[in-house]
Amino acid sequence: MQPSNRLTVTLQETLPWESKLGGCPYMEDISQYPKDENGAPTVFLAQINLSEMPPLPDFPTEGLLQFYIANDGIFGLNGWKVVYIPQYTKDSSRLLAENPYRDDYKEGEPFEKCGRIFFRQEM
Repeated sequence: MQPSNRLTVTLQETLPWESKLGGCPYMEDISQYPKDENGAPTVFLAQINLSEMPPLPDFPTEGLLQFYIANDGIFGLNGWKVVYIPQYTKDSSRLLAENPYRDDYKEGEPFEKCGRIFFRQEM
């Protein structure tokens, strides 16, 4: 048996570097925002701050994992991206405060509200 982490989401505001479902991803510059093969902005799904998550075997314990899908109406079946950010700053003045493309894909999000992700390790 291997340990795993159960995720729960609470509707609340998040800091840029916290684990979250939707909202604004951690990003220092809009030019870093992932695009699909046609150059359109992808849908930001979630971000996991690995230092907030109980450790798992052979898994990083620091950094951020971000998950994006193509804005194609089929939730990323035709395209997705996972971004790993090994080091990050907690200086909010250097980070984007709002998702610059959320209005472009708001109708295509697989959820209506955003929230903070919490973890609980299970066996």
